[in-house]
Amino acid sequence: ISDHATERICVFAPNVTILEEIKKAVGFTSPYICYRTFQSLIYYRKNDKQLKADHILIDEFHHFGAEIWGAALQEVIESNPQAYILGTSATPIRPEGMIDTVDLYFEGNLFYELTLPQAWYYRILPVPILVQSAYGLDGELNRLQKRLDRSGCSIRRKEQVQKKLDVARVDFKGALGAPEVIRKFLPKDVCKLLVFCRDLTDLKQMVPEVCGWLTQAGRVIIPFEIHHTQSERTNNQILKAFQKESGKLHVLFSVNMLIEGLHVEGIDAVLFLRRTESYIVTLQQLGRCLDAGSGKQPVVLDFVNNLSGKSVYDMMALHMERLACQPSPKGFEGVTSFLTTGFLSDIRLRIEEILTELEPWQIMYERLIEFRKKENDWPSVTEGKLGLWCNTQRMAYKRGRLSEERYKLLESVGFEWNLLDSNWMKEFQSLKVFFATQGRWPKREDGALATWCYTQRERRKKGRLSKER
Repeated sequence: ISDHATERICVFAPNVTILEEIKKAVGFTSPYICYRTFQSLIYYRKNDKQLKADHILIDEFHHFGAEIWGAALQEVIESNPQAYILGTSATPIRPEGMIDTVDLYFEGNLFYELTLPQAWYYRILPVPILVQSAYGLDGELNRLQKRLDRSGCSIRRKEQVQKKLDVARVDFKGALGAPEVIRKFLPKDVCKLLVFCRDLTDLKQMVPEVCGWLTQAGRVIIPFEIHHTQSERTNNQILKAFQKESGKLHVLFSVNMLIEGLHVEGIDAVLFLRRTESYIVTLQQLGRCLDAGSGKQPVVLDFVNNLSGKSVYDMMALHMERLACQPSPKGFEGVTSFLTTGFLSDIRLRIEEILTELEPWQIMYERLIEFRKKENDWPSVTEGKLGLWCNTQRMAYKRGRLSEERYKLLESVGFEWNLLDSNWMKEFQSLKVFFATQGRWPKREDGALATWCYTQRERRKKGRLSKER
C-alpha cells in the first residue's frame, strides 16, 4: 500500500475490526485508499455504484466463495480487469467441500504457504501443551444409557453394553473435574487466558461456570467479554483493559471476533469451549495463543467435551505424521509430536466403543444372527423391520454402496444375497421331500406347494423358466 499510495487501492476484509488493524499497520490515510467489508459490497451492488481500483487487496480470501457477497466481489474484480489482485489467508481451504480457494480464484498462483502444523513441526512457532479433559461426563454417560434403553439390541448385547457402561461410571469417577485439571495443568505464571464460546447464549452460560472453575482452582480472576452485540468502541476498550497487567488472571470470553484476523498480544493459554467440526476454525482458535517471538510454550485446554467428534489433537496428529515422512528444509529440524496430557483419550476410546455397539446397523446385524439361529432361515421383506433391513443390504450391495467391512460380516454368516433364488430353492426342496414321501406331484388340495408347481409350469410355457430350473 505504501509503495502505491498515489494509485487507487481497494482493501476488502470480513469485518471492521480487521480493517482497523490494517489501517493501523499502514500508518497513514489517503484519499486513494478505500477500506470495505465484504458485506458492504452488497450495498454498492444494489446501488449500482462501481468501485474503481488499480490494486485489489483481499484479506482472509477463503471467504471469497460465500454465496451472496462472493459474487459481488467477483463483479468488482471483473469491472477492474487491469487491477493487480493480492489475497492473504492463513487457511485457504474452505471447510464446505474442502475447496482450495487458491486454485479456484487465483488460478493456483500461490506466493508462499506455511501451515500451522508446519510452523509447529519446524519450531517456527512454539508447540503448545495440549490438555484434554471432559467436563459433564455424567451427562454423556446418561445419554448413552438412554440410547441403550431405547435400542433394539438383543437381551445378550444389552447386558454386555450395560456392563461396559457400569464399569465406565466407576472408572471415570476418578477422572479430574475442570477445577482440578486447571489447578494441575495451568501454570501459575499464565496471566492471559482466552476462552472461545459457541454463541452469545453459550457465552452467558459459560462465564459464571468457567469463572467458578478458575476460582475453585485457586486463581484470582478478572473476566472480560467481547462480542458483536457490543459497540466497536466498547470492544476496543475491553481489549485494552484485558491487555494491561494487574497481577491477576485476565480471562477474555469471545464469540467469533478473535477467531479471525485480530491478534491479541500476550495470550498465554486458550480454553476451547466452542464445539466445531471445522478444521479451519480450530486452526484459527489455536493461532490466537501463538507468538513466534514470545519464547513461551502456550497451554491449550480442550474442554469442548466433544467426545464423539474430533479433538484438537486428532486434527493435528495426521498432519504431523505426514510431515515426518518429508525431508526438512535446510536449517530446520522437525519435531514429530507435541505434548498431550490429561484424561480425555481413554474416555473417548471407551465412549466410542460403546457408541459402535449401539450403532443401528450393528444392532440389526445381531438381530439377523439371532433370527437365523432360531428360524434356520432368512427374514423376508414381509416380516417387518428386519426383513426390510435385509432387503436394504441387498440393494446397497447391488449398487456398490455396501462397505467392504459390512459385506464381510454378512458373508461370514452365509447371508443370502439373492432372496428370489433362495425362495425358489426352498420350494424345490419341499417338492423333492413331497415326491419322495407321497410318490406323486402335488394337487390343488395340497395347498401352496401345488400353486408353486403350477406357476413353474406356466413360466415354462411362456419361456420364462431358466433351463437349469
